[in-house]
This record gives sequence, C-alpha cells and structure tokens, in this order.
Amino acid sequence: MESKACDSEVESTTANEQADGERRLEELPTCKKKLGSARNNAGKAKQIADVNTFLVKKKVADCLFRMKYQERNSWCNKTRASEDNGTIGG
Repeated sequence: MESKACDSEVESTTANEQADGERRLEELPTCKKKLGSARNNAGKAKQIADVNTFLVKKKVADCLFRMKYQERNSWCNKTRASEDNGTIGG
C-alpha cells in the first residue's frame, strides 16, 4: 500500500513539474522580450549618458577655445597698438 501511495505522489509531482515547465516555456518569449527591453533601455541610458558627456566636453572645449582665441586677439591688438605707437611688445 505504501509503495502505491509513494508512486502516485511521485507521478503527481512529476505531472506538476511538467505542467510548471510547460507554463514556463510559454512565458519564455515574454521573459525574453522583457529582458531585451531592459537591455535596450540600459543601452539607451548609456547612449544618453555618452551624449551628455560628449556635450559637456564639447562645451568645455569650445569655452577654452574661445578664451584662447580672445586672449590671442587681445595680444594681437596690444601688439598692433604698440606698433602704431612706436613701441613693440606692449
């Protein structure tokens, strides 16, 4: 008697596991889709961060360039003014 009870318990457990496995297989495409979506979102977030970093670096570079350019222009203007006055180098 005990062995029949044990056998039926094993069978029901196996049937439950099989049903659970089949259910999981059905959910797999949804899980993959969610995972893919999460990866895409992470990829987009990284792209946005990279773009923001690039823009900040570009702004800094532009600012430094303008400062250098203005500094050079002011030096040129001083030099030209000095030449006009007869003194060179300011």
